Amino acid sequence: MAGYHAARRICLSTTLLLATAGTAGAASPSQSFYGSVTTPRGVTTVIGPTASTLALTSLSFDNFYDQINGASTGVSLWATISSAANCTGNVSGFLIGRFQARAGETQHLTFAAPALMQPRVPGQYLCLTANVLGPTGASALAAPMVNYSGYVVSGSAP
Repeated sequence: MAGYHAARRICLSTTLLLATAGTAGAASPSQSFYGSVTTPRGVTTVIGPTASTLALTSLSFDNFYDQINGASTGVSLWATISSAANCTGNVSGFLIGRFQARAGETQHLTFAAPALMQPRVPGQYLCLTANVLGPTGASALAAPMVNYSGYVVSGSAP
């Protein structure tokens, strides 16, 4: 069983936390947000584009319970900085984390302190993107879900 749990680990990159000014203070959030996005294989924009500063409080990844052939799927979540208002023209990006889930599983991550995400300079946009990887050779993949919650530090809700 130890190998099973080790394979399900969620990896969190501290690069994002350091590169985006640390963690949010104790102030009460004024504009909370949450959502779920169906993420087919490949890259999907989950949040954005936005010029706001966001505090991400939780992420989860749901693999469809009746996944084709019971396949496991994985997703890498990235905070990307874009020069375009449609999340293309990426300037830089930071890996937030990787999730792996068997059919019917949900992997959940609640940050100990909210992770701040913001564009580095005016005129750039923040995008949270998901890159979903399915099993090799699969003819089809039931799209998993990425769920998120957080609050706006400055600007408007995504």
